[in-house]
Amino acid sequence: MKVVKLTEPYLNEFKNYCRLYEKDHDESFLSESQLNNFDIKDNLTYLLLNEEKIIGVISIMFKKQGRVRIFHVVQTYFITDESLYIAYQQLFMALVSDPIVKDSIPQINLFIPENKETATEIFKKLDFEIERYVYVLKRNSKVANTMNLDGSYVFKPMNVHNEAGIWSDIRNEAFQVLKGFKPTTAQDIKDMYNDADNIPEGNLILWHNDTPVAIIKVSIDNENGEIFGFIGPIAVIPDYQRKGIGRNLLRKIINLSYELGPWKNSLCVNADNENAVKLYLDEGFFKEEVVIAMVHNNHPVQTVNT
Repeated sequence: MKVVKLTEPYLNEFKNYCRLYEKDHDESFLSESQLNNFDIKDNLTYLLLNEEKIIGVISIMFKKQGRVRIFHVVQTYFITDESLYIAYQQLFMALVSDPIVKDSIPQINLFIPENKETATEIFKKLDFEIERYVYVLKRNSKVANTMNLDGSYVFKPMNVHNEAGIWSDIRNEAFQVLKGFKPTTAQDIKDMYNDADNIPEGNLILWHNDTPVAIIKVSIDNENGEIFGFIGPIAVIPDYQRKGIGRNLLRKIINLSYELGPWKNSLCVNADNENAVKLYLDEGFFKEEVVIAMVHNNHPVQTVNT
């Protein structure tokens, strides 16, 4: 077995590996549209090969601040838990030893379904720590209740050329108290706007008179051939929170998603954000899955002698 960096000859096999094992990992960046638009230069990726066949992968996204796209090894190739751990360790050590990671990615983030206990324990041994738990919520395709905002509030699609900074400022101000928060820049928002899953008319800013006070987004999420309208972020600046605006944002974007689809909806929310969880459940969402968010502060991992 050997670990190699992903190059063009292995690209199609890597994508097929992701398709085959997406259910064993967080699927957020493993959809067909994401894989079709996968670019080697934007993703640092290493492969574990057994006689030139891929049996393990690790891939992180530069534009997502070290977010793991996939970190997975095929368990059936290994007789013992220790040998499986060593395979994961070899992949991870190749990644964190890469000069790009050592110089510019201080933290690596991954998400793993709560029921994947073996992988979770391996990640802990690799010095990943549990940061938070995240609920994946879904909602059947139906319209939401009527909104009740007065006429001084207006929804407008974001003009990405002029308003990307407004979007990032609202998001950062609203989310800075939440676990897992990472600030975004106007350039991040412009990059997001160019994602394959983006819907231009699905990026809305809520204005109160001449003041931008909230943002809401719906994008395309392809799950095994079924399209969902993925909702998020939903962000309201602190001065306008606890006024019922979040509920109105949610209803607005659900109904826009219905008009575009009509699609079912999905979203993610921190499990400890109790007010948000209650809002989503009240508005017809149900809990589909629990995901563990794990972080690795980039420092050497203790190796195991083989």
